[in-house]
Amino acid sequence: MRGAVLAGGAARRYGGHPKGLLELGGRRILDRVVDAVGAVTGEPPLLVANAPEGPTWRRDLRTIPDVRPDSGSLGGIYTAVVSGLGPVLCVAWDMPFLTIELLRALLDGSTGWDAFLPESDPKGLPTGRGRRGVEPLCAVYGPACGPAIERQLARGDLRAIGFHADVKVGTLPLERVRALGDPDVFLPTDAGVRQALTKLGLDRRVLVVDHQENTNLWLAARNLEDVQLIANLQVTPYHVLNAKHVVFTKAAIEALQEVLAK
Repeated sequence: MRGAVLAGGAARRYGGHPKGLLELGGRRILDRVVDAVGAVTGEPPLLVANAPEGPTWRRDLRTIPDVRPDSGSLGGIYTAVVSGLGPVLCVAWDMPFLTIELLRALLDGSTGWDAFLPESDPKGLPTGRGRRGVEPLCAVYGPACGPAIERQLARGDLRAIGFHADVKVGTLPLERVRALGDPDVFLPTDAGVRQALTKLGLDRRVLVVDHQENTNLWLAARNLEDVQLIANLQVTPYHVLNAKHVVFTKAAIEALQEVLAK
């Protein structure tokens, strides 16, 4: 089984800083994902990255851009499928708590299917990417998916699951998904952040400045379109002036106080 890490997204909510290069617990998210994928496939994964500096992120990996540019997440999946022989385990690079046990379950369950994906809460995807009931950016795809995606792209359809009707699709039950990994990876938490901001009367262009190690807030706020989360060491006057509301967390204020006291 091959592996591929998909490094996509413009990271608008992080001041343009690539999501996978953020550090959580002293390690980059990209490195966490690469290690997990490599552990279950037995070889270094392919890195699919469109940024010009992508090859410098992990010089030990083969790095290629999307074969079909401007095709969103679907383009990343397609690139991984057609860039080698046999099935491929595709994982997005912004899943910091992905477990090896979950990935192994996906590999074990993929036999006999063209696409095999983990189920997710019908109220929203585990990583907040939509309400599709499955997570397409943590899945196994076989060779048959290539032609199916090509036909979908020809129709101008960029949905990550738009080709599923043309292939055999299997899923890992939600109960097993929850049992095999950290629940923060697969439970939507952005609603709580949105509710808190709404109670404060903050509805548009909200800048949240937080301490860089607050993992839970990062996971909760990363999918809110009107919210930009940035670490206190990265905030600039531009970020502040471009926001309608600026919110400093307690951790960010304490860190700032420590700096000013020196």
